[in-house]
Amino acid sequence: MLANSIPDTDTPSKVKFHFLSGHDNTVALYLTMLKAPQTEAPPFASTVMFKLFRKEADKTEHYVVVEYNGKQIDLTKFCGSAQCPVQEMINSLQEDLIPNI
Repeated sequence: MLANSIPDTDTPSKVKFHFLSGHDNTVALYLTMLKAPQTEAPPFASTVMFKLFRKEADKTEHYVVVEYNGKQIDLTKFCGSAQCPVQEMINSLQEDLIPNI
């Protein structure tokens, strides 16, 4: 699922938006994987949004910013900065995922 959710940054795509739905425990799991766990269960209709950006200086470099309920998540514990390079995010998240059996 993760590999299909993040577009190939080397080839142009007409897809501008991916939508996945889940329960509060799914939202909590993503936040924990991003090293941003919450002290309370996510409220009803919570949103985790992964935004893909391209660096202006180098059009081949892409990074991800993550928002939880409209507020940017501090990713410094996850990847060392607020803007996480795409490949670093994929590699880090795959370490925590159980492979398809």
